[in-house]
Amino acid sequence: MCHVFHQDYIIKKGNGCMALEHEMLHLLDQRGAQYPAEHNVGHLYEAKPALKQFYRKLDPTNSFNPGIGKTSKKKNWAE
Repeated sequence: MCHVFHQDYIIKKGNGCMALEHEMLHLLDQRGAQYPAEHNVGHLYEAKPALKQFYRKLDPTNSFNPGIGKTSKKKNWAE
């Protein structure tokens, strides 16, 4: 089952937006949430190992979209 949520939050001035985001992501991780949504993982979230393997097979030179899923941005997947 897949649920896609697009939520906007209003944060009171002076509160740490990034800290709140990390706190929320940690809570979602504990609940087993996944973030790919309709745009896949993008550059913000880490791809699962099977997806990383798929990217390497599909693009052995890492030319199409380097860094996607928090993978290497270097040619030929160099670390």
